[in-house]
Amino acid sequence: MKKSLVAIIAFSVCANQTTTAEVKFPWIDPGKAKVECDSTRATLSNRMFSASFRKAGKGVVFDGMKMPNGKSVAQSGTNLFTLTLEDGTTYTSKDLQSSTLTEVRLKADDEHPQLAQRIPGVAVSCTFTTPDKTLDIKWQAVLRNGSHYLRQEMEITAARDTKFSKLTPVQYNIQAGGTPVVSGNTTHGKVVINNLLFCGLETPMSLMTAPGGSADTASGWNPEEWNTDTFTPAFNVPASMSEKYGKAYAKMDGPVVVGLMTAEGPVSFAEKGSCNIKISGGLNVVAVQLFPEGSETPAGEDVHKASSDPTYKVTVPDSGTYTLKIWVDTRKAGIKGEGKISYSLPTESGGSESTAGGDASLVQGEWVRNTTLQKGQSWKVSSVLGFFAPKQQRRSFLAYSERERAAAYRLFIHYNDWYEIGITINNNQDPLKRNSEKWQLNTIDTWKREMFQKRKTPIDCFVIDDGWDDFNSLWDFHAGFPNGFSRMDKVIRGMKSGIGTWLGPVGGYGAAKNMRLGHWNKKHPKNQIGNFQLSNKEYFDAFVGRCSQMVRDYEMRYFKFDGISTHFHSKGPGNLEDAEGIIRVLTELRKARNDIFLNTTVGTWASPFWFHYSDCVWRQENDFGQEGSAGDARDKWITYRDRLVHEVFVTGAPLFPINSVMTHGLIITKNGPPHVMSKEPDNCIKEMRAAFGCGSSLMELYVDADLMSQENGKLWNELAACIKWARRNEDVLPDIHWVGGNPWDRSAGDGDIYGWAAWSPGKCTLTLRNSSDSEKTLSSTLREILDVPPMVKKDKVTFRNSFKDQRNVPGLVGGAIDVDAPIDITLKPQEVIVLEGICAAGAKAKADSSDDDDDDEAASKKGKKKKKSKKKSGKKKKKSRK
Repeated sequence: MKKSLVAIIAFSVCANQTTTAEVKFPWIDPGKAKVECDSTRATLSNRMFSASFRKAGKGVVFDGMKMPNGKSVAQSGTNLFTLTLEDGTTYTSKDLQSSTLTEVRLKADDEHPQLAQRIPGVAVSCTFTTPDKTLDIKWQAVLRNGSHYLRQEMEITAARDTKFSKLTPVQYNIQAGGTPVVSGNTTHGKVVINNLLFCGLETPMSLMTAPGGSADTASGWNPEEWNTDTFTPAFNVPASMSEKYGKAYAKMDGPVVVGLMTAEGPVSFAEKGSCNIKISGGLNVVAVQLFPEGSETPAGEDVHKASSDPTYKVTVPDSGTYTLKIWVDTRKAGIKGEGKISYSLPTESGGSESTAGGDASLVQGEWVRNTTLQKGQSWKVSSVLGFFAPKQQRRSFLAYSERERAAAYRLFIHYNDWYEIGITINNNQDPLKRNSEKWQLNTIDTWKREMFQKRKTPIDCFVIDDGWDDFNSLWDFHAGFPNGFSRMDKVIRGMKSGIGTWLGPVGGYGAAKNMRLGHWNKKHPKNQIGNFQLSNKEYFDAFVGRCSQMVRDYEMRYFKFDGISTHFHSKGPGNLEDAEGIIRVLTELRKARNDIFLNTTVGTWASPFWFHYSDCVWRQENDFGQEGSAGDARDKWITYRDRLVHEVFVTGAPLFPINSVMTHGLIITKNGPPHVMSKEPDNCIKEMRAAFGCGSSLMELYVDADLMSQENGKLWNELAACIKWARRNEDVLPDIHWVGGNPWDRSAGDGDIYGWAAWSPGKCTLTLRNSSDSEKTLSSTLREILDVPPMVKKDKVTFRNSFKDQRNVPGLVGGAIDVDAPIDITLKPQEVIVLEGICAAGAKAKADSSDDDDDDEAASKKGKKKKKSKKKSGKKKKKSRK
């Protein structure tokens, strides 16, 4: 154990030299990457596995993956990729003409924000060309030092415009670890797993299939019936409904339309034609829309009230899968009970979840691209096949994710002005009444005085949310910002901070969005639109151009991209090419500034492969809400926020790293819907500690300065303490994971003890909350709570309270606890505790490692002295000969 822990700590220290903590693979060290290559066969290998590739036919095929004992992990002979064009033409890696296999040495870039790029490695590469010379494909397989996974990368460039259908870059016949299944409850961007391996296409747009099928269902949607859980609040109102109903649905609650809810999901029609859809059960339906799969333009819609006719008529252009969307007015009556949905056209039972096709015996990953690859342009896509350490699936995948994500985990603590300034006035048509440079400078001055000067605690960024742009422009400043962000940026930089802002790729929400759309259509009569879509090339170029200009002008540290679709609770893309558009935006902005923090919010879903482009994703649903019947308004808000994280990520996407979720942070305000919460400092402190304790890299501070200053700045003091807690533990927080139960079990009508823990060999953190009105006890072991790897045979943890006013929880604080000893943790109703721990075995290994380093250094110095002495002695002897 000591040797293993020393290796982990040594690696972590190396990572810390680049100010980044690395989550280490919790098993054997894979060691240095090696390559053997000739013109017809190449092998990448390390201590864990070897993967080979060989010439076959005109091209190249996968030649299998093996463990050091010779056991086959993945069978030889499968194609590296298959390309499918719109006309049905297919090209495989075996059939295409390829170059010879070439060995590549990968150098380390110590300054790169992506951790993998800081690690040297090896690769094998070759190129492929289609018979008509239309497409060139650059392919390589990559293995870096310390990697417990193999990656394949490909770049496709078109010599002329080429219409595609899909690409299939993942094709593996898995031989070890049991039958592979698809994990996760999203439609796109899932991971295939078995007991030994994980596999995926490194894009949130992938469709994965496996011989064992799906381990989870895509959603609770049933195309033949509805219930109360089927519906969610609406984010927008279609133009057809606005024309029919006028301003009936003009009132907004933040991003949500008041009095309007929607249900949507797939339904597969066996025939084309006119279809009558009848929705029974007493719903006040006001519109029904039918969308082709992956599109946000309806193929058919019928807008009228069910009270006049419960039947809705739409046109089905062709047989196949569509998305049905039902709009319900809830202003007079909510949604209760359940009902049926029937169709006059024949349907395939249960609808259809988006899945890849092909050989059912293979693990496959498809990238659907029903679009044209333009002449001279390129597409890039990559894949991974990696290993799980025994009983460490989460941390094994996390170790891979942290190395390969666009930028390694880093805390990003920032103030956002949305609730203090924007929420009640952002739609005001008079720009001077919705936000201004003057207001911003006053707020910044308060933070400078209270946090930077008095408490010596800087934050990373000041973010100006919705309300800064001129609606009669495309994201240009209104009159309230005569200098853009320049004056503010100058002051902020003096506080060791930077500036960031909000933009809405779909145009924002409500009245402001309608005004932005009106301006666009006035200026672009030949390209008029009903919604802003990044799949529209003219709009994409304008949007990414504006963002890039802001990076150049103000060295932007952060963008909050709010809305790549209008889905309230996303499990996949609305419009495929819109989602591809935001990925392209993120990629382009990292070229402008590679360490920029990019927060992609509404419209993202629980695919871990978002992190290859975005620094964090949205937790889903309302900005602010309340859940359950336990506690006060703030308790119910915390429960609402955390229950969604539990539902969407912890249970819905078990391998998704919850260290980078936009939870909507800390809210202390007198404005908007959150105004219902108590402003009393002690009430706010419990939320503050829970918000920081969750360990998410993105910490948003939606706080009003005057409320923070009450009771002699008690909340400023607490905020400084929480920020220092986060900075102090930044080296372990990348490992943050869920502990305990469900914040609110709707069927039981009660909460439970839950929270977050992070572990490394030498230290750990633990934050727990009881979301019930009753005292609760969590019975477990620290090995289970901290997810201590089996390789750590014995260890003890000594906890201390992170805050002085926190009570000592019996059995948890005050002495060393064996990680395998049963423990009972009892918390009072709505209690929040935050702890930091020292792990004895890791601390000892670190000390031993330090002693060894000291011995080596002493020996080195001694050797240098002897060498120096000999030189001096030699000189003296030389002189004596004269």
